[in-house]
Order: sequence, then C-alpha cells, then structure tokens
Amino acid sequence: MKKLLLLVSVTALAVGLLASPLSAQGWPNHKMHHPQLPDLIGWDVNATSSYPPPGQGITLADDWMCMKSGPVEDIHFWGSWKDRDGNPATDDSLTSMPWFTLRIWSNNPGPPSRPDVMLWEWMGEIPGVPSEPPTLEGWYDPSVIEYLLVNNDHIPYWRYDFLLPPGTTPFMQDSGSVYWLSITAHLWDLSYQWGWKNSRDHFMDDAVWADPAGSWQPIVEPPRYNIFNGWFDRFGELAADSGSTNFYGDGWYYYPSGWYNIWFYNNPFSLTNTKNITLYVNATAWGVDSSLTFALNYSTPLWSQEGVPGRPPLPGDFPGPPAPPEEDYIVRDTLDVLIGFPEIFTITLPYNPEWVSIDVIGRDVVVDGWIEHECVTTSLDLAFVITSGEEDIPTLNEWGMLILALLLLAAGTIAVVRRRKTVPAEN
Repeated sequence: MKKLLLLVSVTALAVGLLASPLSAQGWPNHKMHHPQLPDLIGWDVNATSSYPPPGQGITLADDWMCMKSGPVEDIHFWGSWKDRDGNPATDDSLTSMPWFTLRIWSNNPGPPSRPDVMLWEWMGEIPGVPSEPPTLEGWYDPSVIEYLLVNNDHIPYWRYDFLLPPGTTPFMQDSGSVYWLSITAHLWDLSYQWGWKNSRDHFMDDAVWADPAGSWQPIVEPPRYNIFNGWFDRFGELAADSGSTNFYGDGWYYYPSGWYNIWFYNNPFSLTNTKNITLYVNATAWGVDSSLTFALNYSTPLWSQEGVPGRPPLPGDFPGPPAPPEEDYIVRDTLDVLIGFPEIFTITLPYNPEWVSIDVIGRDVVVDGWIEHECVTTSLDLAFVITSGEEDIPTLNEWGMLILALLLLAAGTIAVVRRRKTVPAEN
C-alpha cells in the first residue's frame, strides 16, 4: 500500500506540474529579439519632462528587433524615482500612475543607429507595480554636462504594464525589422524625477536621449561605484561588515588560497573595451598584532567563457584536483596598502572583466574604502519587453518541466498497472 501511495503522490505531482502556471516564469510570449530585463544594481536614467505634453525635459529611446509580425499590444518597462529626502529606502514617488508618452519609431541605421520617423504614439496614465529589492541603485542624467551621476541613490523601483486600451489602434510590426521605443514621463512637479531603468541585456547600439529641440544622443554606461568594509579579527577571520554595498551574494567569501573576496558586477565581459578603476583603501589597526595583504581581483576571460553565467567564481568551484586552480578564473594584483596610510590607486585593465573583487588576508584590522570601475564606451540599454496578447508558449525550460511531468505521469501509470498484475486476486 505504501508503494501505491507513493506512486499516487508522484502522479499527483506530475498532474500538478502540468496544471501549474509555467508561463509565469519569464516572458515566453515576447515578440522582440530578447527581453531586456532590469539591472537591479544599475541605473535609472532620467526621462522626466514637464506636464502637459510635449513639455520641456528629456525623452529616452531604445531599439528592438521584431521577431513576430503583428500588433504591438503590450509594452512592459521598469523605472524608479530619484531620491529627494535623503533616505534611499523610501519611495519618493509623486504618483503611482505617471502620465507617459510612448512612441514607436522607424530605425535610422546610422552609424550610430537612432530613431528616425515616428510611426505610432500614445499618451496616458500607466499603473505601476512597486518592488523593493535589497540593492541600491544609481541615478543618471545624461543631459547634464559631464552627466549627473548619483551612486547609491535609491532602492524601490516599479514595473509598468501598458496594455493596449480597447478601441486604440495598435502599431503593426514586421518580423525582422528594427524599431525604437521612446518613453517620456510628464510631471507637473519637477522637484520629482522619474527614470527608466537600465538593462544588462544588450542589443545593437546604445540607447539614446533627446530634449524637445535637440537631436538624439547615445547613452553610454557610466562608472559603477561600490563601497567595501570588513573587520578581520586576531584569527584572520571576518568578524563584521558594516557598510559594503551592492556586492554579489553573501558578500565576503573565503577561498582555499586563504583570501577573503567581495565581488562586484562589472558589466558584460569584453575583450575590446578597456577597464578604468579608481580604488580608495583605508586600513585601520584594531589590535597590537595587525597585518594586511590586499589585492584587486577580477575574473578571467576563461571564466566568462566557461564559468557559471550570472555569478563570479566562488570557493566551491575550486575543490582541488582535478578541478581548475583559482588562477584559471581569478587574477589577483597585490597592492602596496599600509595600515594607517589611506591611499588611492588608479588602474587600467586591457579588457573588461565581468566581475571585480576586493581581496584581503588580514588580522586585527579594519579595511574600508570604495571602488569606481568603468568599462570604457560600454553600451547602455534600457529595460523593456514587447509582448503579445496571445496564449503563452512554454520556454525551453518549461518544455523540460512538461516533459518531466509527462514522464512522471507515465511512470506512475505503468507502475500501478504492473502492481495490479502481480497482486494475487482476493477470493
């Protein structure tokens, strides 16, 4: 009976998998090259203009390639409000439903490519769905000379879902064609500012910005900025971290080689872009037997080609032979940091690694500082998804779950049938 109950449970699991809303996992019904999802430790780029439209301010635009001909019925995008009260954790929003202007443009291939002729326009309020990830995001205004850049500006962000209102004529896109989506947020109180969130998912050229009287200008990725802090006790172990920002995962990781690493995302790997790094380090003695070895670390090209996507090389990747040594995936440049003598280092790398890290071996010492790292002329893209109103089509992962469910269902059915054949008939 226990075996039969187990088989029934497995069968029920399979049925549950088949009945579950698998389409909630991602954007299986997108109609563009790929969804450009938000970078939660990136930037919100100012797209604010005065009300009523057209207003005075900034418009942003980014391009996409149509992958399925038909109407553009749904547009999803992400944005945040610039901090105005000095507390990044509060959401300084003027309204949950800003008045937006959405436009679709033809493509001028350039170079560089940019919007050409306006093909479709809609104006109105779009409701936002708030979210509060445990990360600090930056604010970026490309229209200001030398650009206005505020690191660690705010935490909350919003997703906006434009669903084509009944009676509104949709834009008809053609498969294989490139178009541009532009967004402007119109506000009657310009002490508030709204920004369109950037994306790590790059496509073709840079996103662009324009003021009402100006031409389209490309937007490049600004430098990323991170704060690090670590207190290492007399045993050389990490005792506390009281201020690091936007680090990967759990923060400090201990490696077989004896180093503590704290990783920061650094833009997509590129062999053609150089990396400029400015690093400030302040080491303070916290006992009578203080010592410190300090290094700047970054991931190798081999890690970006062979490693696990979406994360840096972690201690579990180096369990010992025959696993690769740390040097295959991590480059460590030891720097001459003296306890009690703060110092700034300027470093240029010949390529752009995906991850950078601060590495410490120390006892009775507090190490704190900041790192600014810039991938020179890296493209900045904006977060949006063009979808259809059709039934969702499973992704490859979802097809895998469906097949697993069918196999489990088949296995349960076969096993139950076999059990019925082998159990003697009761008199």
